[in-house]
Amino acid sequence: MRSKKSRRSRGRSSVVAVGELQNISAQLDRIEDHLSDIQAAATKSGAVAGAVAGSLSGALVATGIAVIQSKLGLF
Repeated sequence: MRSKKSRRSRGRSSVVAVGELQNISAQLDRIEDHLSDIQAAATKSGAVAGAVAGSLSGALVATGIAVIQSKLGLF
């Protein structure tokens, strides 16, 4: 049969464990909030980088076509 003393000590440790689990849960919630902020910023940065790369590529192709046309006398 179990003694009352062992039940009390388990009760205190389980209260401490529940408190620690709540702290961990709160930390994970904060991390999730930060990750969603980081994801939004990364998406925006990626869109800007894609737009810049597309613009530069388009300008390079247009310049190449203009050079070819001028060499062939079509311009």
